[in-house]
Amino acid sequence: MWVMPSPQKGRHRRELLLRATIEVVAERGVAGVTHRAVTERAGVPLATASYYFSSIDELVYEALKQFAEQRMRLLVDAVGSALDQGGTIGEALQALLFAMSELPLTDRMAFYEILCNAPRTKEIAEPARSTIDRYTQVVTEAMTGLDLPQDKVQTQALLALGIGYGMLRLAHPDFDNPQWLFEAMRDLHIGRSVVRDEPERAKDLLDRPAK
Repeated sequence: MWVMPSPQKGRHRRELLLRATIEVVAERGVAGVTHRAVTERAGVPLATASYYFSSIDELVYEALKQFAEQRMRLLVDAVGSALDQGGTIGEALQALLFAMSELPLTDRMAFYEILCNAPRTKEIAEPARSTIDRYTQVVTEAMTGLDLPQDKVQTQALLALGIGYGMLRLAHPDFDNPQWLFEAMRDLHIGRSVVRDEPERAKDLLDRPAK
C-alpha cells in the first residue's frame, strides 16, 4: 500500500532517485534508464519514481540538470581553492587541473553520456549546453583570477583539450595522467600567447619548410 511520505522523507527519496539515475546513466547509458532500474538502485519502491516525476524523460532531465549544477559547483570551488593557494601561476593552474581530475569515475562517465546523447535526446540537450556554458565560465574565471591573458579562442581551446583528455582517459591508461594535461595546457597557453603577442614570430614558425 502506497503511503505519502513526509516532506523531509520525500525530499530524501527524490534525491536518492536523482543520484540513482546518474549512476544508471553511467553504467548503462541514457537508454538504460528505467523506473525499475532507478528505484532498485535507490532502494525505494517502484511507485516512487512515478510519484515524483511524471515521466522517465522528466526524471532523466532533472537528474542531469542537477548533476551538471553540482559538477559546476565542484569546479568553481576548485578554482577558488587554486587561487587561494597563491604561489606561481603554474602551481595554481596545476592545482586546479589536479582537482578537476579527481572526480569519481561514475560522475565522469555520466558527464560524457550527457554530451554524447545531447544530439539524440531533447531532454538532454539543455543540460548539456548549460554544462558547457558553465565550463566555459569556470575556465574564464580561472584564467582571469590567475591574471592570464586570454581570449575566446584560447578559452574554448583549453576547454576542448580538457574534455577530450577526459574522454581519452576513460578509454586508454596512457591518458590517465593529470601532469600530461597540465603540460599540454601550458604549451597551448604559451603558443596562443605567441600568436597573439608576436604574430610575426608565429607566422615565421608556421612558414618553416616541413621536414
